Amino acid sequence: MIGHYLEVSPQFIHFSTDKFGKLHLKVNRRIKSRSNAFPNFNLSHSKKLIVCAISQKWRVGIDVEQTKKNCLEVMPLVFTEDEIRYVKYFKEVEDQFHAFFWIWTRKEALMKAEGKGFFMHPLSFDVPFSSSRGHNDRYFFFTFQPISGNLISVVTCRDEESWPEPDYKVEKISIDCLLDQNR
Repeated sequence: MIGHYLEVSPQFIHFSTDKFGKLHLKVNRRIKSRSNAFPNFNLSHSKKLIVCAISQKWRVGIDVEQTKKNCLEVMPLVFTEDEIRYVKYFKEVEDQFHAFFWIWTRKEALMKAEGKGFFMHPLSFDVPFSSSRGHNDRYFFFTFQPISGNLISVVTCRDEESWPEPDYKVEKISIDCLLDQNR
């Protein structure tokens, strides 16, 4: 996917990891960035989807989760009181699952955008949960359902004082298209 975005054959894409285990692109002469900034990226997968977020401007995190499983018992370990109250507001259990993963995908994407993963405790912050696009003083959040039973959240991390809301482009790329690039 990164090779597709950078228009580089995948065999020329190499990675390194930092002290938190976050992947970074290794600089190499074949990768030609679309601007002077080297792209930030993040990956996630569920049973049916592989997702990748790429940004030339901001640190980015992404998470995809299936919403049909019951993870409500972990809420006290990872959700703030307001977040738990929001999930419990819904009467139907399937709506609670959806609300749980709405918040969880945002939390995990934020931890990944910060580059810390679970070294950043999910109880140390809360996320907006009222609409598909949201923000606070440091982050923009975008959550959507690409296929039934799956949620994706993308978080961009602000490093500057003022900045416009990110433009999100969602592109479906078939596995055949990605494999064709290897040939």
